[in-house]
Amino acid sequence: MTGSEPKFLTAALKPELDYHAPCGAEIRQLLDMSGGGVCHCTLPPGRTSSADKHRSVEEIWYVLKGEGGAPGEAGAVQPVKVRSRKGAAPAW
Repeated sequence: MTGSEPKFLTAALKPELDYHAPCGAEIRQLLDMSGGGVCHCTLPPGRTSSADKHRSVEEIWYVLKGEGGAPGEAGAVQPVKVRSRKGAAPAW
């Protein structure tokens, strides 16, 4: 290695949440970079997130478990699109 290789960033999922999103999801920030970031989001069982939209943010969701989508399902949301999810408890 020459020392000029890009650094590969990693993060572990922490038990405490960073904040509640306006839609009601529990947010745990994992990685944040100038071009985007990754977070772990959960909804308590039976909870439905409120519909919201962003002017400039694009999102990609990957469902781990629950009824918010099929496990292994990925979905993308473009800016100014309204979306909501029902939790049971999906991590997307």
